[in-house]
Amino acid sequence: MNFDTIESSIKRESNKLPGGLTQIATNLTSVDFGNYLVYYSYRTPVAFRVCGYKMVVSRNYWSNTTGRHLSLIDGGSNEEKKARVSEDEFQRLWDEQMKHAYAGTCEIPPIASYTVRNLTL
Repeated sequence: MNFDTIESSIKRESNKLPGGLTQIATNLTSVDFGNYLVYYSYRTPVAFRVCGYKMVVSRNYWSNTTGRHLSLIDGGSNEEKKARVSEDEFQRLWDEQMKHAYAGTCEIPPIASYTVRNLTL
C-alpha cells in the first residue's frame, strides 16, 4: 500500500485536536511535535518518525486492536509487518534519532539501509 494514500486517508478521516494531536481512530492518536511525529495506541507509543528518518513501527505485543492500529499506520502488508521492530530496537532507534531532534540537527539524511517508504510530515 502506498504511504501517501494511507496518510491522505488518515488525514481525511481523522479528528484534528489542539496542540498537534490528531485522533485517527478510537484509541489511536498521533502527536506532531514538528521535528517528530509519534503514534499512540491507547497510551502506548507504537510508531514514530523523527526528522528525515523513516517511520519506525513496533511489532504488536499488545492486542488485536493495537494490531489494527499498526496496520493503519504502516499499511499492514506482509512487507511492512516484517519491517516492524522489537521493543528493544524501537527504544534504541528512538534514543538515537531523538538526539538529532533535540540537538537541532535534523538535516541528517535517512539511513540508506531502510527500505520502508516514508510518511511525510
